[in-house]
This record gives sequence, structure tokens and C-alpha cells, in this order.
Amino acid sequence: MNTVASILSPSKIKTPRYAQYHGYEGIATMSTTGALIFRTHESGWVAVLDQADLVLLGACDEVAVQHALDAAAGDLVTIATSRKNLEVGR
Repeated sequence: MNTVASILSPSKIKTPRYAQYHGYEGIATMSTTGALIFRTHESGWVAVLDQADLVLLGACDEVAVQHALDAAAGDLVTIATSRKNLEVGR
């Protein structure tokens, strides 16, 4: 039986990518622990249990990447309140 090389190598999924998982459209990426995770625009992150059901569509643009990384780090309120307040010098 022939085998197919893994298309989900860490170098290909480190940056978030548009994807479909079980028919839902969203974003897939790799968590800090190395697990594949997926989220739709309305849901939270879920672990990808079956890689055969995950279809990578293409790289996300810079805004979508930052939004996905912020969401993976907590939520937007947590990110905004944890950043230092930087004052602009006059």
C-alpha cells in the first residue's frame, strides 16, 4: 500500500491558515503544545481530532493572523488589558 507524505508538517501550519473542518469554514493553526486547532468565526478553538477531515485552503492575511493569535492567547479583552500603557512623548 502506498503512503502519502504528511501535508501538515509544522513548517506549513505554524502560521494560521484558512481551512475547512467537518464542513465548517474557519482558521486552523498549531497550538503552543504542537496540537492542531481549528476555530470558526463564531466558535472557540477546538482540537483537530481527525486530520483527514481538515482541508487547508491558504494562508491568512496579516489582520486575520493577528486576530487568531490574540484569540488563542485568551480573548481580546485579556490582551488589551495585559498590554503596557505606552505614552507618546511630546
